[in-house]
Amino acid sequence: MKATLILLCFIIGFAIANYFRNKRKTNILIESRFEVSYNDTCISVCDPNRVISSILINKLKKIDILTTEDGPWSPDVFWRFFTEEEKAELIFPSGATGESDLLKYFQDNFEGFNSDAVIEAMGSTRLATFELWKKT
Repeated sequence: MKATLILLCFIIGFAIANYFRNKRKTNILIESRFEVSYNDTCISVCDPNRVISSILINKLKKIDILTTEDGPWSPDVFWRFFTEEEKAELIFPSGATGESDLLKYFQDNFEGFNSDAVIEAMGSTRLATFELWKKT
């Protein structure tokens, strides 16, 4: 009887751990299914449904990162690009394919780009906004 109870507890524990492991893998895959590309004139994002959104670089007014409390099981870090002060024209989750190349582009080409704010945002577990760059 005792061995059966131990085996049952082990099976339930394994099933719960497997559920959370699979849930995390699925969400990582979802974020990486967003594809970010850029050139000297625009930034484009292709979402998992193959819908492409773009923004002209010379129209950018502000770049920030929004963090939420939804992680780690759901996307919780989002890049936002503004052409007007209050309305984000382009948004994609951190972990998107091409994100690191775009970050390097900003670091190399946007004077005053705040890389420290990117690092701070990546460690956030609360609802917060981190301004990375603002047109002067």
